[in-house]
Amino acid sequence: MIEQLKRAVLEKEISKSGETAGTYLSQLEKELMNYNDSKVYEFLKKGDLENIFENTLMSNWMDEFPLENLHDLRNAMFFSAWKNDYFVEEYIGLRSAWSDEKLNGDKRIHDVYDKTHGSLLYTEDIAEVMSIVFGINKGESHRIISELKDEYWLENKDDPKEFYARFIEAGLKNTTESKYILRHIASDVFLASSYCYPKDALMNRAKTAYQLAYFKTYHPEQFNKCFEKPVR
Repeated sequence: MIEQLKRAVLEKEISKSGETAGTYLSQLEKELMNYNDSKVYEFLKKGDLENIFENTLMSNWMDEFPLENLHDLRNAMFFSAWKNDYFVEEYIGLRSAWSDEKLNGDKRIHDVYDKTHGSLLYTEDIAEVMSIVFGINKGESHRIISELKDEYWLENKDDPKEFYARFIEAGLKNTTESKYILRHIASDVFLASSYCYPKDALMNRAKTAYQLAYFKTYHPEQFNKCFEKPVR
């Protein structure tokens, strides 16, 4: 679709500007690869997002997230796609718990959460938290994540009490977090393990969404024509 949009824009703009196709295309591709246009991010928060995202839930919640760069967009897309009552309850519970404890816990863990606005989203982040809590390497962390994913989807979705107990016991030994905070983090890790993906795969989807939003921001007529459904 991106290539189709490029052709549609070129067809119109070249006839107006008198520039060569190569010159205009070079400038257009430079703008598409910039990923720092504030107008595009403003549109993503407040504009009509039909045909921008694969998952309509992303459109419904996008205005709730900070959007200043491509990393923000990647995080917002993933978090909003999974936004539901249980997810939000766990997220709010953890942030509230940290606030009550005046953030006196383990800075290493808090730094991981702060990168993604307070919730675990990516395989790499979950593995990092697991390695800190259990005092293990990243490879072993990924093995545990795989086991948790199987437990969530193949067996049942009840809280895995044995995992929580091991997580809290290890955390009290290897971190400065309280038992109360570790219980929240354990729940977050278990839930996040069921849907986590590598960051790079999600970044590619964010880049596509940004480029679609660019066309809809600056070339809405061509964008809408490319997405028109043929009349039968």
